[in-house]
Amino acid sequence: MSTTARSEARFIGHLRALVDRDDRGSLAALRRGVGRTPGAIPAAFAQVAPWLPDDAPAWDDRNWYDAATLFALHHQSRGIPTGDDGDFGKSLNRLRRARQREHNPTDSLDRRVTALLAAERDHLPYDLRQLITLLRGEGIGVDYLRLLRDLRAWGHPDRYVQRRWARNYYRGTAPSELTDQHVEEPDES
Repeated sequence: MSTTARSEARFIGHLRALVDRDDRGSLAALRRGVGRTPGAIPAAFAQVAPWLPDDAPAWDDRNWYDAATLFALHHQSRGIPTGDDGDFGKSLNRLRRARQREHNPTDSLDRRVTALLAAERDHLPYDLRQLITLLRGEGIGVDYLRLLRDLRAWGHPDRYVQRRWARNYYRGTAPSELTDQHVEEPDES
């Protein structure tokens, strides 16, 4: 395991320990930092900065900070599972399936996921916050170690994170379940 991978795992372990200890003050400080720049809420950044790898570039702070603040938002209610069984796309797929089981339309969720997959890195905290809140409401877990790693790779030119999330989100979805807004027809000209 690389030094960075160990740092990531220890960091997520620290966040889980905050929930296990019921450290409401630290979790509340992190929640106040959702969508804010690193350091804007000093008490929140104090939960992140000690865990950053020494060789991490300054631009990477945002990824660690966002993972921590979203973790705290997600765990605002007790009883949310850890969700170590897949990426964010799989968590969203479970949300989509839960809505379908309850006979709720998935159009608005599909639009949110489409916006997320198209989002630039600076807009991610906003889109993720909305979806994390929906996942929390259904009691669906998120693999935060994987989320941190995916945030760190979001800007890759191959967009492999976005492609994987999309595949996992739409897995098991019949084309007939999608509305015209989500499926682009090939140009007939």
